[in-house]
Amino acid sequence: MWIACAAAVVVFLILAFRGLGFLAWVGAVAVVLIGWRIDGVASPGAFMIVSSAAMVVATVFGLAPVRRNLVSRFVMPVFAKVLPRLGDTERIALEAGTVWKLARCGGMVIFSRACPSGRSCLISRRVR
Repeated sequence: MWIACAAAVVVFLILAFRGLGFLAWVGAVAVVLIGWRIDGVASPGAFMIVSSAAMVVATVFGLAPVRRNLVSRFVMPVFAKVLPRLGDTERIALEAGTVWKLARCGGMVIFSRACPSGRSCLISRRVR
């Protein structure tokens, strides 16, 4: 069972490092359950309950429509009260949907990206 736990940690770290958070914990739980099954299940009822609970949790958090209806609808209003309001600058940046590349050349910061009008925008300012 210790080997399965170590393998689960490795699976979790590899998948999490690759940016696959949901698959990371689902994969780690699957490895632990497989290890438990291979090692021998002393209590089949407990194994079935844990396996079923893992599948329900994975389904609720893995499927966006289910998560929105069962979790987000209740959690988001609570967070909306705690988190600060979104400012105009942040709203504009989020609505833009692009990441501007930043290059630092000899004390100058140069932002270069195609403007919405189609022509190239070049803005520079001195960095101190």
